[in-house]
Amino acid sequence: MKENDSGMPSEKCWWWSYGKYTTHPPFQPFISTKEFLDNLAGLVQNAAVLRTKVQMSAMLPALLHQLDPWFFAPLSFINERAADLLRGKDTPAFETWFALGDGGLHAVLETMDMLYATLRHGIPADILPMSKQTEILRKLHELTRSTLTVLTHFRAMVGREQWAPAGGFRDFLSVYQQSRSDLLREATLDDWLKSGLEDIAEDVEEREPEELKQAFTEAFGDSSDDALMTQPFATLGGEYGLAGFVERIVIPFLDNPPPSKYDSRYEKSFEVLATCLEALTHKLRKFGKKKSNANKRSNTDQKESAKAKKSKSTGKPTVRY
Repeated sequence: MKENDSGMPSEKCWWWSYGKYTTHPPFQPFISTKEFLDNLAGLVQNAAVLRTKVQMSAMLPALLHQLDPWFFAPLSFINERAADLLRGKDTPAFETWFALGDGGLHAVLETMDMLYATLRHGIPADILPMSKQTEILRKLHELTRSTLTVLTHFRAMVGREQWAPAGGFRDFLSVYQQSRSDLLREATLDDWLKSGLEDIAEDVEEREPEELKQAFTEAFGDSSDDALMTQPFATLGGEYGLAGFVERIVIPFLDNPPPSKYDSRYEKSFEVLATCLEALTHKLRKFGKKKSNANKRSNTDQKESAKAKKSKSTGKPTVRY
C-alpha cells in the first residue's frame, strides 16, 4: 500500500498535486532534481550497506555537493512558512504554497526518508567526518520539524474525511459525518462498555489482526459483513457510540503507525480495520435510507391524519388516489 495512493483525494483538491507534471509551483525546483538526488543517495546507501568504501568514497562527494542546492535550499520555504505559522502568520496564504502528493510533500518525505536511511546505515568518519554528518542531520531535523508543523496546520484546516486513506476509512468518516446528527441514537457510557472496544482502545495499533477481528465482531456482530452487523452498537452515535469508535480506535490506529515502513502485522490490521469500516459504511447507508423512508412515511401519515380530521370537521370525504 503506497501512502500517496491511499491518501489521494477522491476529487480534485487544492492541497493535492497529482505528480511531477502537475507539481505545485513552490516545489518545482526540488522536483526537477529529485530523481538525480535520489539516485545518488541510493548509491551511497547501497555502498554503506555493503560497506564498499571505494564506491562510497566515489559517490558521497557528489551527493554532498548537491545536498544544499538540490535539497535544502529549494525547500527552505517550508522552514520559513512553518516559522510564520508558529508566529500566527499565514502570509502568503497556506493554499498558495502547500501541497501533498507526488508533486508536493510526499516527494519531499520520500527523499528525506532516503537521506535518513543513508546516514543511519553508517558512513565511516574517515569518509565523512562526524561534524559534517551532524550538520546534515541538524538540517534534516529542522526540515522534519517544519514539515510536521505545516502538516499539523493542514490537519486543522481540512476534515479528515477528505484525506484519510481511501476506501473504508475515508468512506466511513464521510458517511458518518452526514448521518450522525439526526439519524443515530446517542449511545450511553454503558453502551460503550458493553461493546468491549475499551479493551483495545489503549493500544489498538499494537493489536494482532485476529484480536481486532474478534473485538469488532463482539462490538458490531461481525467484522466484515454489514448484513451480520446486528448489534445495536453498529448504529449508535455520540461520544460513547461510533464517534467514540472513531476517536478512540480509528484515529489512534492511523496516527500511530510502527516506525518501520513495512510492518506486516500493522498492514494486516490495517486491512482488518478498513474492511470493518467499509462494512459499517454500508450499514450506515442502509440504516440512513431506512430511517429516511420511515420518516417520509410518518410525515405522509401525519398529513393524511390531518386531512382526515379536517374532512370530519367540514363533513367532506377525504379522497385517496
